[in-house]
Amino acid sequence: AVEAEDGPVAVLFDDVHWCDDSSAAAMHFVARMNHDRPLLLLLAGRSSETQDNKALQQLLRGLKREGMLTEIELGPLSADAVRQLIEQQAPGADAGRLSQTCGGNPLLAIELARAELEGETANSLNDLVRERLARFDLDGAEVLRWAAVLGPPINLNTLVTLSGFDADQVGAVLESAERQGMLTSTEAGLRFSHDLITRGVYNDISPLRRQVMHRRVATLLEESTALDLSRAADLAHHAAQSGDPGLAARAMVSAGRLCLRFFANDEASKLVRKGMQLVDALPDAERVCVNIDLHDILLAGAPVEDWEAAAEVFATLAEQAVDHGALAHARLGYHLASLVRWLQGHWTDARELSLQSERVARSGPIEEHIVGMAETAKCLVLLERDLPQADAMLMEAEALANQQGVSHHALPSGIGMLRFHENRLDEAEELLKQGRTLCKAAGDRINEFQCNEYLAMIALERRDFAGAAERGEVLLEIGGKLREGSEGPFARAMAGLCVYARNDNYGPLDTALDELREADAKHRLAYVQIKAAQLDLERERPNSAIERAGEALDLATLLQRPTEIALSSAVLAAAGRANADASLVARHQTVMRDLSKTTIARWALSYIDALNADQHTVTS
Repeated sequence: AVEAEDGPVAVLFDDVHWCDDSSAAAMHFVARMNHDRPLLLLLAGRSSETQDNKALQQLLRGLKREGMLTEIELGPLSADAVRQLIEQQAPGADAGRLSQTCGGNPLLAIELARAELEGETANSLNDLVRERLARFDLDGAEVLRWAAVLGPPINLNTLVTLSGFDADQVGAVLESAERQGMLTSTEAGLRFSHDLITRGVYNDISPLRRQVMHRRVATLLEESTALDLSRAADLAHHAAQSGDPGLAARAMVSAGRLCLRFFANDEASKLVRKGMQLVDALPDAERVCVNIDLHDILLAGAPVEDWEAAAEVFATLAEQAVDHGALAHARLGYHLASLVRWLQGHWTDARELSLQSERVARSGPIEEHIVGMAETAKCLVLLERDLPQADAMLMEAEALANQQGVSHHALPSGIGMLRFHENRLDEAEELLKQGRTLCKAAGDRINEFQCNEYLAMIALERRDFAGAAERGEVLLEIGGKLREGSEGPFARAMAGLCVYARNDNYGPLDTALDELREADAKHRLAYVQIKAAQLDLERERPNSAIERAGEALDLATLLQRPTEIALSSAVLAAAGRANADASLVARHQTVMRDLSKTTIARWALSYIDALNADQHTVTS
């Protein structure tokens, strides 16, 4: 009062949101006693916290009622002002970037800039984060800790589930944190305004508590039915931080399979390698099962470098799974070993391993029994071995599946392939479409490709080259995203075959055939060469037909494939007649006579009969 009698006086009260009852009463008294003097009281406080101070609210209402209060709401500093502040207080920091991430909060801007210069462990920033957390009650601080564990962006529904608080509580905490510059809104959603803020809140959690929190997040993600590629990375991250090797290894399996669904093969392989570093810490039975799952993903994501060693590993793991009573995984292990053998053309071994897979499945749960029979029967059809046995297995599996309400892509796919072998093309097409749909739903891209492969083959047998080309586009799309095996080269070879059939241009075909040779895809190479040789015959190019069919015959003989042997021999005999080469005709007619027609696909027999009829007509 004495000072104000001599001239204007200004008194600043900062952080008034912290004032107590006596301080508020004193400020009110000073204001009332000096209302006719040149005295200016400046009260500065955080609007987000003044609402909770009852004494301060009474002071402000009293001053406002007496006409002594003017309220000025200060907004965040502009980005330009923050940039200038950082350049003054922390020269060398990235002022341009930080001015966009601090939410216009000057104190936060300065501390972030200093922390950036001093390193992430800057005590001033950690102290600032702790001070900010202290402004929230215990529940609010807990919400922000969960948000820091989850990482950006902050998903409200997940945060509500994990924190145990209702959506209104969580929303209020996030809103308050955003007003204080701790959080910021982005196009991707809400996140901490800077990674250093996230790290500061995260470091405020004890290491043991962090493991428990990560474990809860990983378990929630593993149980989620959401199919989102980003979930795979989140699941792997939280599981790895959980301190639970079993959960972490299983999470790598779940995340790896999710990656395969979206053709993220490299990411799947990386996750498998991480998982394999964890399996040694697991109990024996769990170690074997997780190992088989990881190898299943690895095989689907990339071709094996040493197929003999891989087949041995799969079979050994399958036997160990049998020892531990893990019959479902034993079936999968034998199936993988059979698949590797089949891909390399060792079909006798593939047959025996596939039958062993079915034997194991018979002793397991009914669903495994159904899948085991369907996969084994499908393998026998692919091998053209024991087709009556394959038919019986598929019929039994289908009956059991209908009784149990079980569906698996191997069942319609296997029956469809068998119907194709029998030249029942309409039935085969419908079943393979059904199998393709189930493969897509299961995220099984390899078997989805195989269903589309057979659908394209059906179109070729119908001489529907436009339809085959359309299905070839699907093969190209899937094959271009799959592992670096024979699928991509085969898709390009089929596309080239359609170009040759429709435009009489065999350039793209021959280029793709070189890729198939390099991929060592003997079965697929033989099939494409036979179809191309048939087109050569139609275009009166017997020498080209002889060259293509000769290569196909060599491959088919090596693989012991009766259908391809019969087709290539028929083409060679026809080309021999066109060239008046009696020895070539006689030699390949003898080959065809020695083959048992019971094992040759009926669509192939139909073609051979038609070819012989044409040749007989020409000769006559």
